[in-house]
Amino acid sequence: MTPRGIVTAAIASLFALQLEAAGVPGASDLKGLVFLMIVLTVGLQGFTAPSLARRLGLVIPPEPAAPPMESPELGP
Repeated sequence: MTPRGIVTAAIASLFALQLEAAGVPGASDLKGLVFLMIVLTVGLQGFTAPSLARRLGLVIPPEPAAPPMESPELGP
């Protein structure tokens, strides 16, 4: 799995620190909102990607499993 949203999270953290230093009210909430959006979008994509791929015909159906081979019975 590739890291998603890492650049966005890094930039948001940087901006949040600068906004807090400037005394902007609510600046500390910025990081939480960004991380929440990253989690929601990754979760949404993760849940919808398999069904979308099936609807678009991008999924190759698995081959049926071969029947199990019978082992020869050993004598006494």
